Amino acid sequence: MASQIYLPIDPSTRQTRLININPSANHSATIECYLHTISVDHPPQYKALSYVWGNVNDFMQIRLNGEAFDVGVNLWHAIRRLRHQDKPEVFWIDAICINQNDIPERNAQVLIMGDIYEQAEEVVIWLGEEADDSSLAFELIRMWGRAGHLFFGSGDRVSTESEEAGTLLDNVSTRAFEPRCSLALLRLLIRPYWRRIWVLQEVARARTRTLVCGNDRLDISPLFAANSFWEKIDDPAFADLVKGADGFIYDAIIKLNTIRAFWHASHEVDTPVSIILYRTREFFATDPRDKIYGLLGLPALKSLHVKPDYSLTVEEVYTQFSHAVFDQLGQLAPFASVNGTLEITWQNFEDGVPENRQGFIDAILSQAAGSGRGREEEEVVAELA
Repeated sequence: MASQIYLPIDPSTRQTRLININPSANHSATIECYLHTISVDHPPQYKALSYVWGNVNDFMQIRLNGEAFDVGVNLWHAIRRLRHQDKPEVFWIDAICINQNDIPERNAQVLIMGDIYEQAEEVVIWLGEEADDSSLAFELIRMWGRAGHLFFGSGDRVSTESEEAGTLLDNVSTRAFEPRCSLALLRLLIRPYWRRIWVLQEVARARTRTLVCGNDRLDISPLFAANSFWEKIDDPAFADLVKGADGFIYDAIIKLNTIRAFWHASHEVDTPVSIILYRTREFFATDPRDKIYGLLGLPALKSLHVKPDYSLTVEEVYTQFSHAVFDQLGQLAPFASVNGTLEITWQNFEDGVPENRQGFIDAILSQAAGSGRGREEEEVVAELA
């Protein structure tokens, strides 16, 4: 089937394929796509999809170049949501645009994947279908993001004594401690997407990043601003909230901070390899070899001169990478992976808003007035140094 759909591309050239997603006003109509080959160095306008593959044994069908083609369920839902009603959408999607049965082609495509995401006019981050109050979570991210920009951001800010600041402080200090709000936000931030190793280069190399969850869409910038806000608040009640609920909120903030750090340092070539490996140790990949290959698109790792080779076993890939790290650092860095299931319920959160919110508000205003205000990028990049 794949041999009938995929025309060969020369692995030695910087070519890839894009898909045209045919429009349909009928949401339940069969998904129809067509492949075409382009040059990565001189591409047309296209978008790239960043998503979770999910269960590799769980498929649904689309039509690709007129033939039946299996795609993962999560990808099928993403394409259906992204399909336009009356005009074609042009995307790069790894599971479709790369012939997964052709190992030399996979090797060559993974090597240029960072460039593919960098050349895309937009990287669409598919978080999955709407569930678990995800629309509320998007609303909260907008609120927290505005607070992060107003109190700690750089550029055009309003006075912390303004009416807008007062209203925002009142909303933030109330909703931060509402169990439903905390749970909605947490459930969005612990979706499997945020633990993918590939997200680091896909987000870091992208020009424009859009979060999509069901019908909800949001630029990623408010999420990063919100993440900065959460990190800076020095208030005991908020600290209890963040580090409570079995530490899941804190863990989500740490992972977001790692993604944000790689985004700010996306063109840094002198980030120590040991720091990159340490900061990414709890990110996962469906294929264990991708714990290595998913980082090769980061500029700081290009000096290792490691190339993807899916004909190698997991042990061979890790041995090869260890030798490359040893040659550069003179020491071996540990590899680690974490697998687990997160069970989140209402009972993870204390019920109710604290009677006295002034301590929380004072902590925000105090930090906003401090020397750290407006220096988010420098602080985040410093964490990778």
